[in-house]
Amino acid sequence: MNISLKKIVASTCIVSGLAVSGNASAALSASFAASNMYFWRGLNISTPAPAISGSLDWSHDSGLYAGIWGSSEGAFDNSDEYDLYAGFSGEMGDFSYDLGYVAYLYPTIGDSTATDPNTGDPSPITGITDVDLNDAELADVYLSAGYGGFGADAYIGVGNGNDKSLYYTLGYSFDKYGITYGQQLNDGNDQWSHVTLDFAANDEISFGLSFGISGDVEIDEDPLFILTYSKSWDL
Repeated sequence: MNISLKKIVASTCIVSGLAVSGNASAALSASFAASNMYFWRGLNISTPAPAISGSLDWSHDSGLYAGIWGSSEGAFDNSDEYDLYAGFSGEMGDFSYDLGYVAYLYPTIGDSTATDPNTGDPSPITGITDVDLNDAELADVYLSAGYGGFGADAYIGVGNGNDKSLYYTLGYSFDKYGITYGQQLNDGNDQWSHVTLDFAANDEISFGLSFGISGDVEIDEDPLFILTYSKSWDL
């Protein structure tokens, strides 16, 4: 999934912090997005193809939510991808929080090991080597918190294919602008890091410029330009 779980349409109707309203209700929503790349944790992992994605989400006034997200370009070469996730989110004044679990699935990957689509080397995405993706369980527990314009996210690998991985971000947003620092760690070692600048032209069109910072994994030194169109609907 993208730099954060912004694709998820989570409930924001929290009564007295964590209490459930007696008139609580649930809702369905859907989203669609098209981008010039699959931008993931500061990397373009769909070179040279664009990516089309969509989601179907269920949310409850209590803060519980669940959904499925799919993409035409997966995290690995010649694969598509869909993710299943569920969690709990809410707000208390200016403070927001989110806790959940996401599983990454690649139904068309075939019987090959994970490789970097740019170099053919073992994939830096999870740090796994010599693992058949049909047998690998790739999953994260994610945590996020925000206060005002500041936010922090962490994705902790819990699957048998990425149980030593950690990706975290620190960011600030104001009006239509945002800046994010992210770092990918594997077994405690720095894999790579990046700084990404975002601008939301309107509710549907956004632009990004991401600068890679060297780590143990070689990344493209040229900045990445990301153009994304997205649309969401209540069902």
